[in-house]
Amino acid sequence: MKLVIFSNVPKRVDCSDDCPLTAIVPVIQFSMKKILITAVLFASLSAMTPSILDAQGIVYVSNLGDTPTGSAAVGSDSWIAQTFITGTNVDGYSLSSVELLLNTPSGNPSGFSISVYSISGNSQTPTFPGAVPQVSIGSFSGPDPTTAGIFDYTTPGIALSASTWYVVLVTATTPINQGAYIWSAANSITTGSFDIENSYFSSHDGSSWTWVPRQNIFQMAIYASPIPEPETGAMLVLGMAAFGIWRLRRIQ
Repeated sequence: MKLVIFSNVPKRVDCSDDCPLTAIVPVIQFSMKKILITAVLFASLSAMTPSILDAQGIVYVSNLGDTPTGSAAVGSDSWIAQTFITGTNVDGYSLSSVELLLNTPSGNPSGFSISVYSISGNSQTPTFPGAVPQVSIGSFSGPDPTTAGIFDYTTPGIALSASTWYVVLVTATTPINQGAYIWSAANSITTGSFDIENSYFSSHDGSSWTWVPRQNIFQMAIYASPIPEPETGAMLVLGMAAFGIWRLRRIQ
């Protein structure tokens, strides 16, 4: 039995045991090409897999499981902004959603809103007191929290820089004497790929802020995806090219 090449595709046919080397070498070359293409394709798919999973968003930090120890009223005259710090991924992150733990509201509040704000000054090494929420970089959509529970708020994607301070800011359109949303709080720093810090900001109008350290740490979970580094994109292109070659050879 020996291998003979027809159109560069190996097939088995009966022959004597003295197979000529010229018939074997093309088979070896063909097999090596298949091995190399398969290896490159596997490597590229391996590089793609985290990005595919992350496209749905993965939880980077959460203190939703902590025991609540306090809360704060949220309204048009009571803005709350919880600080957090992003991770070290060089190209930054795409923020996809947040979850908030909210208690039963009081009265008849309306117009609940949630957004992410940057921090004034050097946002990687801010000075407190001094740094305050500066400008909204994106908002979320989601339900009106008319009961107690964990509520999910989503966004098409908010770009966050690496190792940078931000705040998750909540407010409403009604004053708290008419009705207030109640954001649950714990009392410990939560670390993960991101960190939820032990400080927050409060404001009566969204323009003048008070820094409040080492008290309530409002309960939330942050979902994001790492922005792929250039090497991942290059591996993807290489993998697609290898896949194209592999498909062409199968057709031939």
